[in-house]
Amino acid sequence: MGLAKLLLRVFVLLLKREFVSYDEVASDYNKVAKKYDELFRKEMDIYVKQMVENIPLRGGESILDLGCGTGAVIDALLKREKEVKITGVDISTGMIEKVKRENVEIYRDEMIHFLKNVEDDSVDVITAAWSLSYAPHKDFLREAKRVLREGGRVAVIINTKETLKETKRAFIQALKRDEKMMVKWMRIYLPKNAESFGKLMSRYGIKPIFMKDDAKTFHFESGSDALSFVLSTGALAGYARCFAKGFENVVAQFHPSYATHRFCIVVGVKESKKRF
Repeated sequence: MGLAKLLLRVFVLLLKREFVSYDEVASDYNKVAKKYDELFRKEMDIYVKQMVENIPLRGGESILDLGCGTGAVIDALLKREKEVKITGVDISTGMIEKVKRENVEIYRDEMIHFLKNVEDDSVDVITAAWSLSYAPHKDFLREAKRVLREGGRVAVIINTKETLKETKRAFIQALKRDEKMMVKWMRIYLPKNAESFGKLMSRYGIKPIFMKDDAKTFHFESGSDALSFVLSTGALAGYARCFAKGFENVVAQFHPSYATHRFCIVVGVKESKKRF
């Protein structure tokens, strides 16, 4: 009965279009920006490095980093090749205020909106690490193909559908107790795995050259500590706004003492235009 009431609650929220906004997501990232590098980048930058290492890269190229955060991808790119022109985009002022790099342009904007204002065939590389969960993938790939020069590259790290599944289960268990604690719906976009995103990429004329699924588990003394960590890293930015104030206290009762980020890394190259 609890699950039936929960599904009905979700239907009502969708019908009323009670969605978490981009401004709310940005506000959540602003709150975690101060400790983001210490809590998240310290453990996860190794995967950003893996992504960047698999991008064919040359000096003098223009790179667009979408969802640049505090500059993880930017730092990894500049370590590989200093003679590149990088533009970073993020919706969080708190995050981009920490990106202080020479010869790097930074803009506050939503990634798809920014892409739509970029000229055709004007960018060599597009990167997006941990940010595509907030953007429709088809819209992203359509615009990426348009703005990339021939032979341009796309490199992404995306959370997959199984990411933080123990946290999601805890939320569902708590909502079965009181479905009215859910007050909004979060629009989120997660691929099944690297292969599925690679196939989608191919449909938009971008050939995958590197694909990898991976995971990172964090262990804690209690479920409450695990949930607190997840909420403080930005991994659930916007998501917590789906629930009434104080709801995390209920969720913590069902959360295990660990949390696992599951994600994929995919790098692709824009295929040459067919000539007849």
